[in-house]
Amino acid sequence: MNSEKRITAADLMSQLEAILEDISQRATVYIVEIEGTNWRGHHEFVLGPPSVCGDVVGLVDEEYGWPALVMAADISHISHLAPAYRRHPFIYRDKQCLAVGIQMSEYEQIKALRKG
Repeated sequence: MNSEKRITAADLMSQLEAILEDISQRATVYIVEIEGTNWRGHHEFVLGPPSVCGDVVGLVDEEYGWPALVMAADISHISHLAPAYRRHPFIYRDKQCLAVGIQMSEYEQIKALRKG
């Protein structure tokens, strides 16, 4: 399985270009930790390569996934990267998908399916 790293939302935002490059070049999976009132305490999501996190499309059934195109240059807040109800951000630079944001539970399902 891919290399996993933990990172806070603040560190992710301050190092966003380097992290997107790491995901794109090395297929690293980042577990992003968010603290704050907008997230009702501690929350985690996963930001990883489309070769892994892109498997969220169709994970439960053929209609599951709800990709949302997000241009890397337009990201100014952690909410642009975090998945939400019926929304999985697919982060693009030009025409290349660099990363996909999914829920931690979805990532665990994908890992279990890959183990077979």
